[in-house]
Amino acid sequence: MCFDLLLSIPHSKIATLANILKYSIFTVPSAAPATTAGHVINSTSVLLLWEPLPEDKQNGDIIYYTLVLSGNENHDYLISYNFTINSTLIELSTLKPFSEYNVSIAANTVIGMGPFTAPYTFYTPEDGMV
Repeated sequence: MCFDLLLSIPHSKIATLANILKYSIFTVPSAAPATTAGHVINSTSVLLLWEPLPEDKQNGDIIYYTLVLSGNENHDYLISYNFTINSTLIELSTLKPFSEYNVSIAANTVIGMGPFTAPYTFYTPEDGMV
Protein backbone atom coordinates (compact mmCIF):
# COMPACT_ATOMS: atom_id res chain seq x y z
CA MET A 1 0.00 0.00 0.00
CA CYS A 2 2.81 2.43 0.86
CA PHE A 3 4.50 1.55 -2.43
CA ASP A 4 1.27 2.33 -4.33
CA LEU A 5 1.14 5.72 -2.60
CA LEU A 6 4.70 6.55 -3.74
CA LEU A 7 3.87 5.61 -7.31
CA SER A 8 0.99 8.08 -7.28
CA ILE A 9 3.25 11.02 -6.28
CA PRO A 10 4.63 12.98 -9.27
CA HIS A 11 8.42 12.69 -9.68
CA SER A 12 8.98 16.41 -9.01
CA LYS A 13 7.22 16.09 -5.65
CA ILE A 14 9.35 13.10 -4.56
CA ALA A 15 12.50 15.27 -4.47
CA THR A 16 10.64 17.80 -2.31
CA LEU A 17 9.41 15.02 -0.05
CA ALA A 18 12.96 13.66 0.25
CA ASN A 19 14.22 17.10 1.37
CA ILE A 20 11.46 17.36 3.96
CA LEU A 21 12.28 13.92 5.33
CA LYS A 22 16.02 14.68 5.38
CA TYR A 23 15.52 17.68 7.65
CA SER A 24 12.82 16.12 9.82
CA ILE A 25 15.18 13.48 11.21
CA PHE A 26 16.97 15.45 13.93
CA THR A 27 20.13 14.46 15.74
CA VAL A 28 22.99 16.28 17.45
CA PRO A 29 25.07 18.73 15.41
CA SER A 30 27.79 16.98 13.42
CA ALA A 31 30.35 19.79 13.63
CA ALA A 32 31.63 22.40 16.04
CA PRO A 33 31.22 26.14 15.46
CA ALA A 34 34.11 27.63 13.50
CA THR A 35 36.39 30.63 13.74
CA THR A 36 36.36 31.37 17.44
CA ALA A 37 37.96 34.75 18.08
CA GLY A 38 38.30 37.07 21.02
CA HIS A 39 38.60 40.81 21.49
CA VAL A 40 39.90 42.14 24.81
CA ILE A 41 37.66 44.92 26.11
CA ASN A 42 39.55 45.55 29.35
CA SER A 43 41.46 43.59 31.99
CA THR A 44 38.32 41.75 33.14
CA SER A 45 36.20 41.48 29.96
CA VAL A 46 36.54 39.77 26.60
CA LEU A 47 34.16 39.61 23.64
CA LEU A 48 34.06 36.12 22.05
CA LEU A 49 32.78 35.58 18.49
CA TRP A 50 32.25 32.47 16.35
CA GLU A 51 30.65 31.45 13.07
CA PRO A 52 27.26 29.68 13.13
CA LEU A 53 27.19 26.08 11.95
CA PRO A 54 26.48 25.49 8.26
CA GLU A 55 22.90 24.30 7.80
CA ASP A 56 23.99 20.84 6.62
CA LYS A 57 25.89 20.29 9.90
CA GLN A 58 23.13 21.50 12.25
CA ASN A 59 20.98 18.34 12.04
CA GLY A 60 18.02 20.28 13.41
CA ASP A 61 17.42 23.70 14.88
CA ILE A 62 20.23 25.03 17.05
CA ILE A 63 18.47 25.97 20.28
CA TYR A 64 21.49 27.15 22.24
CA TYR A 65 25.27 27.08 22.51
CA THR A 66 27.28 25.70 25.42
CA LEU A 67 30.47 27.52 26.34
CA VAL A 68 33.03 25.99 28.70
CA LEU A 69 35.60 28.39 30.14
CA SER A 70 38.59 27.26 32.16
CA GLY A 71 41.00 29.66 33.73
CA ASN A 72 44.65 30.02 34.57
CA GLU A 73 47.50 27.69 33.79
CA ASN A 74 46.29 25.03 36.26
CA HIS A 75 42.73 25.22 34.90
CA ASP A 76 41.81 25.71 38.53
CA TYR A 77 38.23 26.60 37.75
CA LEU A 78 35.71 25.64 35.14
CA ILE A 79 32.61 27.63 34.21
CA SER A 80 29.89 26.44 31.82
CA TYR A 81 27.46 28.83 30.14
CA ASN A 82 24.39 28.02 28.04
CA PHE A 83 23.04 30.79 25.85
CA THR A 84 20.56 31.17 23.02
CA ILE A 85 21.06 30.97 19.27
CA ASN A 86 20.13 34.62 18.80
CA SER A 87 23.78 35.50 19.03
CA THR A 88 27.13 34.12 17.96
CA LEU A 89 28.97 36.37 20.35
CA ILE A 90 29.12 36.82 24.09
CA GLU A 91 30.87 39.23 26.42
CA LEU A 92 32.58 37.46 29.29
CA SER A 93 33.10 39.78 32.22
CA THR A 94 34.33 39.54 35.81
CA LEU A 95 37.41 37.69 34.59
CA LYS A 96 40.67 37.91 36.52
CA PRO A 97 43.21 40.42 35.21
CA PHE A 98 46.54 39.11 33.86
CA SER A 99 45.20 35.56 33.43
CA GLU A 100 45.08 32.83 30.80
CA TYR A 101 41.74 31.35 29.75
CA ASN A 102 40.67 28.53 27.45
CA VAL A 103 37.21 28.41 25.94
CA SER A 104 35.39 25.79 23.87
CA ILE A 105 31.94 26.14 22.28
CA ALA A 106 29.39 23.52 21.19
CA ALA A 107 26.00 23.85 19.47
CA ASN A 108 22.92 22.07 20.82
CA THR A 109 19.73 20.79 19.19
CA VAL A 110 16.72 19.41 21.04
CA ILE A 111 18.41 15.99 20.79
CA GLY A 112 21.69 17.02 22.42
CA MET A 113 25.10 18.63 22.19
CA GLY A 114 27.45 18.46 19.22
CA PRO A 115 31.25 18.44 19.37
CA PHE A 116 33.19 21.23 21.05
CA THR A 117 35.57 23.53 19.21
CA ALA A 118 39.26 23.10 19.85
CA PRO A 119 40.16 25.23 22.89
CA TYR A 120 40.67 28.89 22.08
CA THR A 121 43.21 30.51 24.42
CA PHE A 122 43.14 34.17 25.34
CA TYR A 123 44.83 36.33 27.96
CA THR A 124 43.44 39.20 29.98
CA PRO A 125 45.92 42.05 30.40
CA GLU A 126 47.07 43.61 33.63
CA ASP A 127 44.86 46.32 35.08
CA GLY A 128 45.27 49.57 33.16
CA MET A 129 47.21 47.93 30.29
CA VAL A 130 44.52 47.95 27.56
